Amino acid sequence: METLRSDASTHLTTLTGALARGHSRDTESPDGIESVLLARTVAETLLRSDNVADLIGAVVVARTGLRDLEQLRTKRTLKAYRPCFFNPVHQPAYDRATWRVGHATVSLPACSTCLTAIRAGREPEVLRLGRRRQAYYERDDIWARTGFGALVDDLAAQVMADRMGSR
Repeated sequence: METLRSDASTHLTTLTGALARGHSRDTESPDGIESVLLARTVAETLLRSDNVADLIGAVVVARTGLRDLEQLRTKRTLKAYRPCFFNPVHQPAYDRATWRVGHATVSLPACSTCLTAIRAGREPEVLRLGRRRQAYYERDDIWARTGFGALVDDLAAQVMADRMGSR
């Protein structure tokens, strides 16, 4: 767990440092910078948790904020940061894999490791949590509903809404 916390802290420190170097409202969209600031706030909150899923979420939210900030600063259209649906700790998802979930076959963002496994007819390295080592996406929480951000474009906002609603 401390390795995850350290990784999340490193990404958050990088994001905070990039924001501290300043930004110009003339060159960056106000909505864009607000989403980056929200990502920083949500990642800071998640970093204080003792829940493994929240720490993984902090890593993903911080990485998302960094990608969004890079896009604002460079004024280039960059592909949004997408974690691997099967295991958000893996490398980012640059491709999609067809996978059976329940009774449906769906196309999901996958890293190269998981995509290679699926194409070879093997099960991908799914993130399993809890004592029963359950696939995270079989749980009933914000991380399962969003695929740790693999399934949504506004992870930080959804996490914030989830946390505000649970108080």
